[in-house]
Formats: sequence, structure tokens, C-alpha cells
Amino acid sequence: MKIMLVDDDPVFNFIARKLIESAKIDFSLEEYLDGSEALEALKKKESPDQLPDHILLDINMPKVNGWQFLEALRNMNIEKDITVTIVTSSIDGEDRRKAFTYPEIDEFLIKPISKTDLSEILLKNRSV
Repeated sequence: MKIMLVDDDPVFNFIARKLIESAKIDFSLEEYLDGSEALEALKKKESPDQLPDHILLDINMPKVNGWQFLEALRNMNIEKDITVTIVTSSIDGEDRRKAFTYPEIDEFLIKPISKTDLSEILLKNRSV
């Protein structure tokens, strides 16, 4: 499974990486501290096989936030179904409602996340 982690908090990224490692799945992980860096990386992928299967995405980031990232992802016309999980500190019900207007969004998790939550999401969406 190819996972892309897009979050501007290096501490959260460290914790998420450790949680993913403990999920006992075969994975590769790309980490980005900004949505614009992640979008640039996606644009450089030459084939659908190089694209992530799952993106863990923060909403509140400088430069390109999660909503802007999702819009840009939608406009890229990628030939692969990529599952996106929002991982945020936002408890705003409006953010949750807005997230599920995007068909790519599978889950909306509020930080801190648990090993169980993350494992279940990744295992559920594992490529066969």
C-alpha cells in the first residue's frame, strides 16, 4: 500500500508513521509538511502505479490547506481511485460536513488518533 501523509506538524507525522508501522501492513510512505509540496509530488508521478492508494490529509495547513489540496486533486483527473482520510484537530461540525461532500473522503478523524482507528482504516482500504 502506498500512503501519502500531508500534515504540517512534524510531531504528528512522527506519531502517524509509528502507528502505520505498527499496523503490520506492507506499505511505503511519503510525508509532506505542506499541501503544495504533496501536489507537486503527485504531478511528477508518471503512472497510476506510482500514485498513493491512501492519503492522510490535514485540513489546516499554511500555503495550501486541505480543502485547496482536495480541489487541486480533483482537477488533476488522476486515473486511480485514491482514498483520502481527513486527520485534523478541527472539531467544527461544518468541517466534517464539508469533508463528506468530497467522494474521495473515506473517514474524518480528530486528532489525536489511535492505533486502532488508523489500522482499521488502512486495512479496510488495502489494495488487493
